[in-house]
Amino acid sequence: MSLLTCYPQISSDFLIRGKLPVLNVPETNVRLFTSDDDTLEVPFIPVKFYASFVESYADGINGTDMETFRVRKAVMKNQKQAVVLEISGNSMSPQLIHGAKVLAVPVSDSNWEYQSGGVYAVMYRDYFVVKRIRDNELLTRKYLTLHSDNPNGGNVTVPLQDIRGIWKIVSIVEAPVE
Repeated sequence: MSLLTCYPQISSDFLIRGKLPVLNVPETNVRLFTSDDDTLEVPFIPVKFYASFVESYADGINGTDMETFRVRKAVMKNQKQAVVLEISGNSMSPQLIHGAKVLAVPVSDSNWEYQSGGVYAVMYRDYFVVKRIRDNELLTRKYLTLHSDNPNGGNVTVPLQDIRGIWKIVSIVEAPVE
């Protein structure tokens, strides 16, 4: 009984009667699915490739040259041209922490002026940032103000002529625990 107390993974039937298996089958609350039908390969842009993504954006994105990240079909919800982005830094914490991976869908440039309140990836000049759009003055004053959720992150005002692309963050697909 002392052995069973110290080593609960050993089967009492094995110790007392010699019946196999030697180890108890652990109880589990997880079911593993091996079907690949539930996932899709989505282009993945890790932090280390932000600069090359910005550089190659004007030339068009070639999906074959990019890494991919598996995303469940249910998360995709028929999103077109989605990409997975890796979050860098803590300017959007506590919601998006460093290392989190998010699903982003492109916003048509004809709809940029109507985006507000959500979290977006914005490419402007040679920068690629993930921020919240609170003040969208693209229609009236031709600028966009991007805000950090973290009070220490600040904000940045971007003129319309500097914006190269906008993606709406629609879902967190993976995030480390902070």
